[in-house]
Amino acid sequence: QYTTQSIRTKNEKHTNTGEQSFFQKILDWERLPNAVFLLPLIFWAIFRTLKSGTLWTLSTANPGLTFGGFFGFPKTEAYDVLPPGSYPATTLIKPEDDFPTVLQKIKSIGLEYPYVVKPDGGMVGLLVRVINDEAQLRRYFDLVKADWMAQAMVDYQTEVGVFYVRHPNEEKGKIVGMSQKVPLAVIGDGKTT
Repeated sequence: QYTTQSIRTKNEKHTNTGEQSFFQKILDWERLPNAVFLLPLIFWAIFRTLKSGTLWTLSTANPGLTFGGFFGFPKTEAYDVLPPGSYPATTLIKPEDDFPTVLQKIKSIGLEYPYVVKPDGGMVGLLVRVINDEAQLRRYFDLVKADWMAQAMVDYQTEVGVFYVRHPNEEKGKIVGMSQKVPLAVIGDGKTT
């Protein structure tokens, strides 16, 4: 499990130590729970759809991705537009693949245990697993009946999300936000519950 932590610049007036005012906490959109964050976006999307007169309003943000990459798009679509080597070795597994085919696909890209498996269309870590042996892979194969992928595990200490925006009429875009994924941890005395 992970939580996200906004990465602050040295010029910002508040820190991550709980010193934010009520209004600063509300306006800090990167920390809002998904339901709170997405609700206004639903109304915004309906407004934009009505204003544009088309149901495909969201797809104009990233026209190469399903739903404009806003939600529910296959991860392989994003990988298809990235330069080779900019993401971990990955193979797509289809529901019609039998288990020997899955093993062959994984072997063909050089994956060794441990590696990661995850749904191609997943979100927020749903059904992401680390596979340590063939028995675990077989259980995952039997469980997931949709497109999924096997991917080399990237075991870095820090993972960040970078929110980059470039409008079509601009030569360069800008980074509008960054968040760091921080593994949840508990520090205790070993006795107290």
